[in-house]
Amino acid sequence: DWSSDVCSSDLKFLMCNEIALIADRESLTQAQIARRAGIAQSDVSRIVNGVVKDYSIWRLMRVLNSLGKNVLIDFADADEGQGRVITHFRGD
Repeated sequence: DWSSDVCSSDLKFLMCNEIALIADRESLTQAQIARRAGIAQSDVSRIVNGVVKDYSIWRLMRVLNSLGKNVLIDFADADEGQGRVITHFRGD
C-alpha cells in the first residue's frame, strides 16, 4: 500500500524531472524558466535538481504550464477492487 506522502513525492519527482528534461531539450536557462513561471531562479534550481519537498503538485503544474505543457488528470474505474494512481507521460 502506498501512503499519500510516498505517492505525492513520486509524482512531484516525475514532474521535476519533466521540467528538467524540457529545460535541456529547449536549451532554457534556469533564469528563463524562472521568468516564464514567475518564480525565483533559486526555486528553479531546486526543482530541476529534484528537491521536491518544498513544492506543491499545483505549483509544479503551473511551472509545466508556463513551459507549454498541459497537465491532464483523469479518473477511471478500477478493474478490480481498490484503484491506484497511474502516471502517464505522452512524448512530444
